[in-house]
Amino acid sequence: MADIMLAIGGALLLLGILLPGSLSKANRAWMMLGVLMGRVMSPIILLLVYVFAFVPVGILMRLKHHDPLRRKRSDAESYWIEREATNDPARGMLNQF
Repeated sequence: MADIMLAIGGALLLLGILLPGSLSKANRAWMMLGVLMGRVMSPIILLLVYVFAFVPVGILMRLKHHDPLRRKRSDAESYWIEREATNDPARGMLNQF
């Protein structure tokens, strides 16, 4: 099997060196196959990343009742976080929000 693949590869190499235009249709077909594979595989890979990375973190945060944005304060009139005033401008830029 390796001998057959080596012979095919050598023939394509020689053909590409001697007559480079003759492989343009094969190159175009190969590139279109790559584009098609990218369109199919990218959503699948992103779905797997979402399912195995973000969903477990969200489930754990809900189970622990962790609210990093502090949205579930029922007694709050506003979500504004009061900060202490400072005269030092450099220190005032540390925690802006």
